[in-house]
Formats: sequence, C-alpha cells, structure tokens
Amino acid sequence: MPSPESPPGLHPLLAAGVAARRSQPRYQDVGIAEARALNRRRNLPDGATPPIDLLAVEALQIAGPGGTLPLRLYRPSAERPLPLLVYLHGGGFVAGDLDTHDTILRRLAREACILILSVDYRLAPEHPFPAAVDDARAATVYALEAAEALGAGAILVGGDSAGGALAAAAAAGVPELAGLVLLYPVTDLSRIGESESYRLFGDGRAGLSTDDMLWNSGLYAPHPISRGDWRCSPLLLPPGMRLPPTLVLTAEFDVLRSDGEAFAHLLGARGVAVTRHRMTGANHGFLAAPDAVPQVSAAFATIAAWIKSEARGAAFKHRR
Repeated sequence: MPSPESPPGLHPLLAAGVAARRSQPRYQDVGIAEARALNRRRNLPDGATPPIDLLAVEALQIAGPGGTLPLRLYRPSAERPLPLLVYLHGGGFVAGDLDTHDTILRRLAREACILILSVDYRLAPEHPFPAAVDDARAATVYALEAAEALGAGAILVGGDSAGGALAAAAAAGVPELAGLVLLYPVTDLSRIGESESYRLFGDGRAGLSTDDMLWNSGLYAPHPISRGDWRCSPLLLPPGMRLPPTLVLTAEFDVLRSDGEAFAHLLGARGVAVTRHRMTGANHGFLAAPDAVPQVSAAFATIAAWIKSEARGAAFKHRR
C-alpha cells in the first residue's frame, strides 16, 4: 500500500523530511532501545554545523524523586540575573534526552538571552506516569529555590510535544512562575484520534500519526485511568488549578494541533493570559528543521519575544 502524500501547503523541506522518515522503521516496529537510537540519529546534528557558542553549558544534578536527576544549564552571557526557562524535551515520553534538544536550546538561549535548565527526566516504559511529571516538578522547585545561586530572575517552564504536557503539569498551581511555554504540546491522552487534526493528519502524511501517539501513550500511561489524570492530560485541568501566562505554539499540519489550541482556549476562558500562534506550513517537530524553512526562524523569534515580554512583566511586578 503506497504511503500517503504529504498535505499541500506543508513546506517542501518538511515534506521531504516526512518522506525520509517513512523509509525508516517506525518506532513501534522496533525495540525500545532501537527506537531511542533512531530518535537520536534523527535529532542530533551530523557534525556539519558547529554548535552555537554560549558563555557556558554546565552539567548539573539534583536529588530527584527517583534518584539522581541530571540537568543541563545553558548560560548565554555573564549578565545576572537572567530569566530562566526550565525545559522538558519531547520524544513521546519514551525517547529524547539532553542531547537530542541541545541545538534547539542553544539557539533559544542565545535568541531570548535566557538561562535554560534542561531536564533529563525518567522515560517510559521503564518509568511510566507519573515518574516524568514528578521529575519535572522537582526540577521546577529546584529552579525556584536555587534562582539566586544560578543567577536567575523570572522563572518560566516550557517544553515541546510530550514535554509540553510535563511543563503544564509542573507549572500548575505554582504562583511564583512567570510563564509557561508550550510548543506543539501534548494536552490530551484520553481521547487520542478524536479531534479534527487527528482526523486530518492521523494517517501520518504530515509526520506524527495516530498510531505513533497510541504507541507512546500506551507505554507512558498503560492504564486508561492514568490518561484521565490532568497531570497526564492537561486539557482535563481542574477548574481551580491556575497556570501562569502561557504561550501555545502549534503547527498547522500536526495531529496535536487541535488539542493544543483547545488547551489555549480553556486557559483563556479561565482568565489565564494566553498567547496563541499557529505556524502555517509547519508540522510536528519543525523547530529541529534547517533555517531554510522560514517557519523555524519565525517561531524562534516569536518564542524569544514572548519570553522577554513576560520576564520584563514579572520583574516589574516584583519591583512594584
């Protein structure tokens, strides 16, 4: 059976990336170790492009709920204090690590002029829900408590894809946070395949598919009752649970688009200051694409500008 063609309007380079991935095994058709190796090969630079230079990139570790929790701190300049973003990487709760998102975070640290604390949270299936949420919360608490020692001012939390769900869970009910950054986030594992964007792109013609999401969620939250927990599915956030000002960035050609935008609508209806951007012509994971895709530069500029604005606002309220 031939593979479905990429949807018209998807940037040609992103469509080519989807076609290249179709020629490789699916994660669910290989073992966990090989799935993680595939993810690393897809996301790590090939060595042709030198990494973005920053003032310092430091390996840290803290005592986490499940033992030692590795962190990586990106410091773009010697200025103190700088806003700090606690970052939870994507990878379907099963793959991804500090290295797979290194290039993205170096660029964001430079463009937004912020500290970034990347979290190497525990992965499923060895550590199913709520292990990753517990690690995300622990890293957030650490950032708040160690802010002065780290040279940090306003503290924000963010993440992409699966990391978006973890970021929302870590930020909920924490009034000290200045903002939440959600990049094509997972927001509802309880109704996979039911939204408009799942119906449009669930066959995988734009990249991420319904089958991919079912596989990942089955490993991360194997019990249906877990998928109905708001910490697993932030779209089910209880009415009294508040979040800080939030940026929700979605991609036009992404099965997760509708869920991300529904979450933005939910927060707005509850009085949270929400900024929503849908990147046209882009698909899930596009931030890792080359700069020849104009949506990449536009997205980084959008994220950086929003973080700078929220951090300034937080500093003003603190001074007042």
